[in-house]
Order: sequence, then structure tokens, then C-alpha cells
Amino acid sequence: MPLLAVTCLVSAPGFAHHAEEGAPVFFSTDEPPQGDEIYLVIKPNLSKELLNNVVATLKTKQITVTYANDEYKDGKLVAIDVTIDVELPGKGKTTYKLSEAGDETSFKPLIFYYEAGGQRVGFVKEIPADLSYRGRKVVTNNLVGMTILNGDNMQTHGGITTTWKMR
Repeated sequence: MPLLAVTCLVSAPGFAHHAEEGAPVFFSTDEPPQGDEIYLVIKPNLSKELLNNVVATLKTKQITVTYANDEYKDGKLVAIDVTIDVELPGKGKTTYKLSEAGDETSFKPLIFYYEAGGQRVGFVKEIPADLSYRGRKVVTNNLVGMTILNGDNMQTHGGITTTWKMR
């Protein structure tokens, strides 16, 4: 399955090209995006280096991610405590905290999402009911790391499959 990895910024109107195969990925949404749509998925194959890169990038978006008690076994994340502080329009600072521990098969992904100009925000272990169609496609298609969508731009730190179309 094609995988878009490392850090890339795609600014092509209406589509992104997979770096290796040139296969287009189309984006659309069930509602017009309002600014950045941010998705972070923490899974066992998220390296410490990538996690630190994501933390630094989110800080530029006024989202503070801190983590502790992270443990890796055979290169896989098996335990972590995560705190996310985010300023929400009209609501002030909100803090989310989650912990997870397990092996590669029992570790539940931790999902942070920020959509609709901060109207839909959460940090959960399951796909949230209020997540947009576009957001569901991003977080359920093997995202490991973070993706920021803004109009026709997509910035990914980590990996995401490119087999999905969002029209």
C-alpha cells in the first residue's frame, strides 16, 4: 500500500501527488474548512523523534503537547502519558490528558483532532462521533503522526496512506 512519509508540504490546488508513484489524492469535505484542521494519531510505530517533531510543529499552532512515561520496546511505543493544552475560541485554554500502555496489538491509538475553527476538538481513544467525514478519512487511514489540512494544503509529519479519495 503506498505510504507518504517523513515531512512534506503539498500545495497543489485540489490534489496531492504521492512522492513515489505520482498517484493523486483528492480532498473535499462535508463542510467548508475554517482554518487549519489538525489530526494527531499516536500509535506504537510513532518514533520519539517524530513525536518531538510533531510537538514542535503543534507549538507553532498554539497547541502545547507534553508527554511523559514514554516507553519503547523493540522500537515500538508501548506506553505514554500525553497532555494537550489548546486555546479554544471563546472558551479559553482547555487541557486534555490520556495515557495508554500495551503491546503493539493491544495499544489503543490516541487521537487528537481540531476542526471547524476550534468548534470540534478532542483527544480520545476511539473515533469520535462529531469528527467530520474528512477527519474520519484521515484518522482511519493509517495516519501515524500528524496531518494539518488547510484548504488545498496538506502538511504531514509521519505517514499516511494515500489510497483514499475525499470527494
